[in-house]
Amino acid sequence: MDILTFVATIIGNTAWPIFLIVILVLYRKSFAKLIDSIKLRSIKRGDIEFNFEQELTQIKTKVDSDQFSKPSPKSKTLALTGNKKEESLKFNQAKQIAQINPRASVALSWIYVEQELHSTVMRLAISPDPPSANSSIKNIQLLKDNGALSGSIFEYIHDLRKLRNDAIHNVAEPGISYLHADQYAELAEFVIDQLKTIKRK
Repeated sequence: MDILTFVATIIGNTAWPIFLIVILVLYRKSFAKLIDSIKLRSIKRGDIEFNFEQELTQIKTKVDSDQFSKPSPKSKTLALTGNKKEESLKFNQAKQIAQINPRASVALSWIYVEQELHSTVMRLAISPDPPSANSSIKNIQLLKDNGALSGSIFEYIHDLRKLRNDAIHNVAEPGISYLHADQYAELAEFVIDQLKTIKRK
């Protein structure tokens, strides 16, 4: 093989990769928009497919269809004092974080739910163990076993916990958007509001 044949072979073998790189560089914005428009929402774990958007929509639909007491506009305004105002500020923070990192926002919203679960268990004085020994799973079960959680709220908390775990541990999930994190924060705030209504028997 002479030098000219060798050079021609090299050029022939590298032409497609170079052409592809040039196209990607020239049209990178168009490709980015195309990728964004494709709804990659699923995580595959073995034979199980998890869909964050679908699961979130199902929870929201169930919450909207259930009959929970809705506060009047006046009482809602009055409620924005003390602890309620603090809760609103916390979830505003979670929603701001969602603009930068939706996954972190989901994690933060769930932390607020965990804190309220802990507060509710302590308020009802139903734990035989010190607070430090209680996990969120244990607190949820304690509340259910003591009849403090309705079936629906128990289910919502369980679903939110599952969503949080999948969002955090499945780092390959590309489909958690700002909108999803914002909806998750609203559902978490709703659950916290319901937990706050639980009174000691």
